[in-house]
Amino acid sequence: MNKEEILEKAQQENKNKDLHEAAVVSQSSLWAFVGGGFLALIFEIVSLSLGHSFNFGFLAIVTVMESIIFWIKWFKLRKKHELVVAICYSIATICFTFLYIKSLI
Repeated sequence: MNKEEILEKAQQENKNKDLHEAAVVSQSSLWAFVGGGFLALIFEIVSLSLGHSFNFGFLAIVTVMESIIFWIKWFKLRKKHELVVAICYSIATICFTFLYIKSLI
């Protein structure tokens, strides 16, 4: 096989997707989640230091982001680990959302 045949076969296997772009998107999504979680943590620390009660809304936001990541991974990869973690994060999201709404009432 020459270089052109190898390249054509690899492109057909990858369905003309840019693997580097997919890796960059994956890494940027991870850093976006870390940034959002860090900002939620800072907001919570400021809120508690000013004498406000614990805000479960921030935890609900962070856990729903993780939940979505693991649900998508499970739909794409069909691995049992991703399903278990997605369910756990979904339950945590529901609990934190309930506690947040309860604290508002």
